[in-house]
Amino acid sequence: MRRPCRDNGLSLAAFGLFFLFLAVMRITGNREYNEDQREHGEETAGYLSYLGTGHFKESVFENWESEFLQMGGFVVLTVFLRQKGSPESNSSKAPRTSTRSPTRPGRARPARCDAADWP
Repeated sequence: MRRPCRDNGLSLAAFGLFFLFLAVMRITGNREYNEDQREHGEETAGYLSYLGTGHFKESVFENWESEFLQMGGFVVLTVFLRQKGSPESNSSKAPRTSTRSPTRPGRARPARCDAADWP
């Protein structure tokens, strides 16, 4: 059990945080929805019935839309902009080098760092 958790830690953390934030959004959204319903003299919704309301669906898709727009903007900007030290910002003029060892196919070479590499 320990090995799969260690090997998939990033995915488990990302999905765990996603479901945690979705649950918090459901709770706070339900409170906001019920306050609005009371102000207008209409029927309130319980936590489970709130999941079927348009208010919940709209707020979830608005959040997803903003995240996709943010990531799309980041991708577009990385095409034009560079960041010193970032592997995504390699110079387009520099030849690409492989990280695979020619003597052992399939194995990555260990990273070497000399004092001359530091600024």
